[in-house]
Amino acid sequence: DFARRFYFPAGRTLDALFRAPFRDNQRALWTEALGEYEPQRTHTVEFIGEDDGASPRFDPNVYTKDPCGIVNYDLTNIPLISGIQLKPTGNLPHRFSPFLVAYASGRVIFRHSGIFEKELRNFLNDYIAITEGKIMLLTDPKMSNCPDPALR
Repeated sequence: DFARRFYFPAGRTLDALFRAPFRDNQRALWTEALGEYEPQRTHTVEFIGEDDGASPRFDPNVYTKDPCGIVNYDLTNIPLISGIQLKPTGNLPHRFSPFLVAYASGRVIFRHSGIFEKELRNFLNDYIAITEGKIMLLTDPKMSNCPDPALR
C-alpha cells in the first residue's frame, strides 16, 4: 500500500540522519517496511478463489486420521486455504522454516486496512490453527516416532 511504500521509507530516511552510519546493506533494510525489502521475502500470498480446480486444497480431515502427516507437514508450502495460496519465492532459508515474510497482492489486502478482509482472516485463522495443531503434536512424545517422508 501507499503508506508502506512511501511514508515508511520517507520517515526512516529522515530518521537515518540522526543515527549512526549504516554498514553494507543496512540502509536498505532500515528504510523498507517488512515485506517490501525483496531479498527478505520468503512467500507471496495470492487470492486464487474457491472455484479454482487446479490448486490443491488443504484438507484437515487427512491429518485428523494421520497425526504424523501434520507433524511432517511443511507449513512453508501450504495449498489453497479459503481461496488464498501461500507460494514460496525461492528465498526460503530452509524447509520447515518457522519464519515467513510474505508479500500480499492488492487482491488479498486492499489498501492499508485490508488486513480485515474476510478471505485473509479465514486464511490466517486456518493457517494459525494448523500451526498450533502441529506445535501441540510436536510436544507429544508419541509423535517422535513419526517417520520423515523426505527420508524415505
